[in-house]
Amino acid sequence: MIENILEIDRTVFMAINGCHNGFWDSVMLFASGKLEWIPLYACILAGIFYRTDYRKALMAVAGVLLVFALCDSISFNVREMIGRFRPGFDPGLDGMARVVEQGGGKYGFFSSHASNVFGLACFTALYFKRKWYSVFIMLWAMLVGYSRIYLGKHFPSDVLAGMVFGLLVGFLIYRLYKYLSDRLIKQKPSNGNV
Repeated sequence: MIENILEIDRTVFMAINGCHNGFWDSVMLFASGKLEWIPLYACILAGIFYRTDYRKALMAVAGVLLVFALCDSISFNVREMIGRFRPGFDPGLDGMARVVEQGGGKYGFFSSHASNVFGLACFTALYFKRKWYSVFIMLWAMLVGYSRIYLGKHFPSDVLAGMVFGLLVGFLIYRLYKYLSDRLIKQKPSNGNV
């Protein structure tokens, strides 16, 4: 049964990874980049501080950093424990994976990129509570996740597991943020802000 699931995973991977051209290679490398998204992170940070007083904003930023720390460290440890090869190292693909982005280790389950971006997306969507923002940030996270498959760095199941884990961490850390901010920070009567 597990081998059947892995074979389906390889088939879906090859369908996504095999459809490529120079333009999409550039788009997906951009989507997968870390430094490329600094302007987005700066806008999110500005939005956090704009929405509420600085004490709650600082707690929210600490929450986002905690999401990143947990997603990154746990995904790394799980990858080392499980030891599932990335597509470029998978003997089941017999060297057919097209790896556009180099670097990273041999193991890929589960995706740190996916867990980080979905963790950020979940936490900030709950924080801002704006439909347009939630749609935008989830679409952005899906683009990043898709890019990891397209670039040959992860199987679809790696990204799916990273997505689920990131959403769970983002949700739990947001609940922790709400619990602590509501109890530790006494504010003037609410004016509609978080």
